[in-house]
Amino acid sequence: MNSQLALSPVSRMAPAKGGIITETDLVRAFLSGRNERTVKAYSQDLADFQGFMGASTVDEAAKVLFANGHGPANATALAYEAHLVERGLQSATVNRRLAALRSLVQLARIMGLVPWHLEVRNVKSEPFRDTRGPGKQGFRALLQELDGKRTPKAVRDRCALRLLYDLALGCGEVVSLDVEDVDIAQGTLAVRGKGRTSKQILSVPEATRNALQAWLDARGNEPGPLLTC
Repeated sequence: MNSQLALSPVSRMAPAKGGIITETDLVRAFLSGRNERTVKAYSQDLADFQGFMGASTVDEAAKVLFANGHGPANATALAYEAHLVERGLQSATVNRRLAALRSLVQLARIMGLVPWHLEVRNVKSEPFRDTRGPGKQGFRALLQELDGKRTPKAVRDRCALRLLYDLALGCGEVVSLDVEDVDIAQGTLAVRGKGRTSKQILSVPEATRNALQAWLDARGNEPGPLLTC
């Protein structure tokens, strides 16, 4: 990752001496106050734009983008969009990178670096995919498939299913859990939801607590990711 973007934890923006705000201040402010996962994603997006611009840093890429004004900046953004599409990236990735660029310019406008904003729009999304999950009956079928199995993998999978269904957690939330997030005695789980900077304490149902305990017995209590392979 570009060294300009290695800002974890990210410090709050502090203008350069004399009160003059620079592109360096802009990038720092753009990443400030976000959780680690979001910082990583935005850093990758901005680094990709930096590569497209042939700049040595993200700060330099932003400076070049701003230098020629509204029209040329939008032309550059449109060229970047075409570049992303030609690389065969998924529409969700293309749109996230365009959104990061638009947000950066919007912040530059707020900070007084430019008086305009980018008008390039997202590309057409891919066809909708059914992401409703297996449902109640499917969940029961998956649990039934694991009944009687005592291998570490089966115990882990049962724990993961309970976390997903009983607590309505997303896959990203489950795989990001650490052992220290589990408090069996109190029957709680510390979860960082999408877009949140702090963890939320959730009460764990008895069946889920039992599944967690069984997995910890199999895994051990060593620090690190909860659901190891």
